[in-house]
Amino acid sequence: MKPTDDWLSHPMPLTVPHNQPHAIDRAIDVATRLVREQEARVTHFRPGGAERAAAEGLLAALRTSLTLGQRCRVAANAGNCAGSRDPRSVVEARRAEEAHAVREDERKRIAQELHDDLGQHLSALELTAHRVERLADAGEPGAGRPLDAAIRDLQAQIESSLACVKRLTRQLRPLALETLGFPAAVEWLTAEFANRSGVSVACRLRLDALEIGEPAATVIFRIVQEALTNVTRHASAKTVTIDFFRDGERCVLRIADDGIGAASSARQLVHSTGMGLSGIADRVAQLRGTLSIHSALGSGFSIVARLPIDTLTRR
Repeated sequence: MKPTDDWLSHPMPLTVPHNQPHAIDRAIDVATRLVREQEARVTHFRPGGAERAAAEGLLAALRTSLTLGQRCRVAANAGNCAGSRDPRSVVEARRAEEAHAVREDERKRIAQELHDDLGQHLSALELTAHRVERLADAGEPGAGRPLDAAIRDLQAQIESSLACVKRLTRQLRPLALETLGFPAAVEWLTAEFANRSGVSVACRLRLDALEIGEPAATVIFRIVQEALTNVTRHASAKTVTIDFFRDGERCVLRIADDGIGAASSARQLVHSTGMGLSGIADRVAQLRGTLSIHSALGSGFSIVARLPIDTLTRR
């Protein structure tokens, strides 16, 4: 719902009435119940068996779904708090109004997808899990083939649910950006990575009074996040440097490590599976930028994104 002009002089947070259950809360309630039921169900299967592995896989998918729903709720609450701040001028008020409306639209869209898409996946998983449990408990002669088929169905549904969760996660604006803003969120991300991985990170973000819009900030955050994930999985690096600076009518984002590097060409690397570079290339393209990749065996790995300023400042 878009705020009216009265909001300019009397700012009020956009809240959900307590007597109207929110789609996010309903999704969390369902996921919480399913997690509890599946935790109990896992213990019924013999450790090391195919049924136990399928049940544990389902439990992991349900826990991931629950975490996603909780993140959506925290982001929604953070957005409501941000929408209640007093603007200092009419222009700032208009900008805050537009930003708040965008965030609210995003929350409604994600809540609807959680309900329509992920909710359907969870319902199907629940039904198939009960089917596997019934067949496993029956223990009748000749029941092995139906049980194997049910387990395969369960595994396929788990993969589909995880794909849904990953898609929604990519669309969800990082909570750190909501609470810290850019570039503090990127600095927090790199500090967390350094603490978790033991890799030394030098993060130098020079904005020169440039105000990065919310869409571009989200894209840049995700690029850095994916690049650091690649370092963990593939680089065997000891240090990573992240530079962001203005260069004329563009900004340059450079992420480099001193790891083992790669012998493949840039085109091969972008299209390879498991590297995450195609996702980075897609995000750079969203900002109408260009991406270059530099690497050689034993010489580390670096990506350089050149991004037009007009797309970075768009709100």
